[in-house]
Amino acid sequence: MFHVFIRNVSPLAKPRNPLMCLPIRQCLNAKCFGMMPNSLRNSSKMIVKGTFVPHLKLEYSPLSYCLSKLQLWRLRWYWDHDFRQDAFLEQTKALAVKMSDMGKLRDKPEMVDEFYTSNVTYQMAREASKLPHECCADLMRFRPEDIKKAVPINVDLCNVFGLRYAVVDVAMLGLRHVADCESKADLDAMKQALIQVDSHFKKQLSKPDHSLPHVFVELFMRFRRNYSTPHLMSAEELISDSSPWIVTTYNIRKFNVFTEK
Repeated sequence: MFHVFIRNVSPLAKPRNPLMCLPIRQCLNAKCFGMMPNSLRNSSKMIVKGTFVPHLKLEYSPLSYCLSKLQLWRLRWYWDHDFRQDAFLEQTKALAVKMSDMGKLRDKPEMVDEFYTSNVTYQMAREASKLPHECCADLMRFRPEDIKKAVPINVDLCNVFGLRYAVVDVAMLGLRHVADCESKADLDAMKQALIQVDSHFKKQLSKPDHSLPHVFVELFMRFRRNYSTPHLMSAEELISDSSPWIVTTYNIRKFNVFTEK
């Protein structure tokens, strides 16, 4: 069981969680920002109370964390000596970005299911229908560096009649500032999507002195890899990358667009 907290530095405001079920207008003024530094430890740091910085924190059961770490070590010791958790999490971030791109390009014929199972297509359509507006999919323009947290929350090593599968559940937190775009076309596309989501954004986006909002998403993804050894392979041979990690479950737990007043 895990929880997501978006903290608020204002002593008068209460922290709010970006619940996807809330109307988008109610989420516009959510001040979801970071914790102040300790001025007693470092007197050279100045606290600016009027400036807000996003801060994400993912917490879940310490027991689950220890069990997940143990299972990942078992995976490395017994099944895959080349497995590295950091490299695996970077790969999961890249796959999460691909899945968000597919949300915008789901009608394109060139999209193939080489890294996800067939049921994920249905799951993506179901998750898109649960978003507050159909244009919210256009706001999910995340890059690997925008996935701020990726934490394995459950690891299963399945061995059934010689068929070996590793299944890893990963919780991800994505956060992107709308102004952080690589091209003007990308920025214009996100602004247009915001206006279509809620016309309230039109006035905010038209004034250069107004800060642009942030897009927050919490994802749950399940990854699976086949570690079954073919009978024709010798015992000394290792599993190669011909059987990659694939996505078997895709779920948008929370989605929110928030900005300061």
